[in-house]
Amino acid sequence: KKYPQTIMAMAAISTTVSPRRLSFDTDLLHAYTPVSTRLQSGAKSLDGVLDILRMRIDAETQFCSSLQKIISCSTDFIAHVSCTESLRADGLDALYSDMKNEFTQRMSFLSSLKEDVQKPLLSMKEYYQAQNRHFTNQTKQNIQALKKQQTEFVKLKSKYDKVMKSHAESQSTSETQSAKMAQLRSVKQRFVSQQGNYRKQQQIFDNKMVQTLSAMEANEYKRMNSLRDGITNWSAFITNLAANRSYDIQNLARSMALIDVERDLQSWMRRTLQKYPKPKLSVSQKQYSTPTPSPRFGNGNNGNDDGVGQYDGYHTQQNNNLYSIVMPSLKKQPTTEYLQSLFTQKFGKKASISMSSVELDENRAASSTKTRSQSVDSNISALDISP
Repeated sequence: KKYPQTIMAMAAISTTVSPRRLSFDTDLLHAYTPVSTRLQSGAKSLDGVLDILRMRIDAETQFCSSLQKIISCSTDFIAHVSCTESLRADGLDALYSDMKNEFTQRMSFLSSLKEDVQKPLLSMKEYYQAQNRHFTNQTKQNIQALKKQQTEFVKLKSKYDKVMKSHAESQSTSETQSAKMAQLRSVKQRFVSQQGNYRKQQQIFDNKMVQTLSAMEANEYKRMNSLRDGITNWSAFITNLAANRSYDIQNLARSMALIDVERDLQSWMRRTLQKYPKPKLSVSQKQYSTPTPSPRFGNGNNGNDDGVGQYDGYHTQQNNNLYSIVMPSLKKQPTTEYLQSLFTQKFGKKASISMSSVELDENRAASSTKTRSQSVDSNISALDISP
């Protein structure tokens, strides 16, 4: 009686037993053609991987060349930004350093692809193809030698069969029988000898084919191991490049976070004010630039809070600054003389005639005003007001 634990243990042992290891020389001795086809496909697979690797190296070489050109001309473009600004120190300079680091890392990646992946695979390709040619030639020689012995054996066997048939059918005298028996013995000896040679050659062929298949298996393992090592190194170099780029990108992101545009522009304005200070105002400019409270619109606020009629210091100061520029260049003149000078410049003699009429009108107005005031005084004095 078997207990459940024993059954489970036996099942576990049966599942853990690895299958028997197969080989070309013992299990595929009869299938030389599929083995030879696999080796030819293996050579093509090596060529395909090498072509992909070559294109990858060409692309990386072109990228590194373009990146080097960008680095060489970046300094001229970055020089337009002040070195004191964070936009350059933490931004453009950080990008420039990152491009230099990336160029160095990619050049190392390119060198690793050439030295540790491409060269071993190229060597393996040459060795693999040479071994395949050797296997093909050796197999051809073994087959030719076997066919030669087989052809001779077939000829002797045909002759031996013919002699045996004629001996069985013949009814000749004793002398003729003795001659045929001698011929039969001779043919039979040659047939047996050739049969032995053919068997020996067959054994030699089988042994050589076992050696060839064993060498073909070893060659196939070398190709596959070389290919495995090459693509493993390739992936390791890509992983290393990505890890370095990830570290640099993190530092680059931290540097970009330090950019402060407000501080950069404010610092520039302060430096500009230190280099180009504001000009000091003269006494006349100060007099005219002093703001006086005057309504912007209307005659005051009138209790409104809408800003109409309130004092507008900005516009008043602007207007006074404008007066400080224009007014000092003008001289105070009497109204009549000022107008007369303007009209004279524009109209010539007609202006002088019109201006003389203006003076007459002013004199007449003044004399009439004086006469009215005298008449009013006389009327007041004529009134006799007693207490």
